[in-house]
Formats: sequence, structure tokens, C-alpha cells
Amino acid sequence: MVTNVIAEIDTITAVVACVVHGLGASIAPWSALKETAGEVVAVPFGEPQIHRQIGLIERRASPRAAVIDRLHQHLFSFSGEYGMAR
Repeated sequence: MVTNVIAEIDTITAVVACVVHGLGASIAPWSALKETAGEVVAVPFGEPQIHRQIGLIERRASPRAAVIDRLHQHLFSFSGEYGMAR
């Protein structure tokens, strides 16, 4: 396969916009596709499926610590073997 590189794009949003407008294909996180319903086809790949490690960050002395802790608990419950306890 031969590619014809015509641009270098620095943001996921711009990459997705290019794909939506017919300017190629790309590999992007699922979260980048939430606004493209019906405009693109997303196909997972990899066996086992490729996962992206993310983290929840907060200020050390956050006034919202209790809410953030609940959010972490909720995310942890959906993370299965990939989740990390606080």
C-alpha cells in the first residue's frame, strides 16, 4: 500500500473532522466519535482489543473530594480487571 501524505494534523478533533469530510481514515479514541453519530463507521481492532489507560486527576485539597471519590468508585465498578482502587 502506498500512502499520499498531504497534511499533518495535531488534534483529534481535526482528525475526526477530516474523516467526516471524506479526507481519509484514522485511528482515534472512541470518545472522539461521540459527535459523529451516523457520519462515520467505527471498527474496533486488535485481539485482545487494545485499551487506553486513563486516569482521574484532582487537586490535592479539593473541596469536591467526596464527589470525585464517588465518581472514581463508579468508574472503578465499570473497569473490570483494568480498574485501580484508590
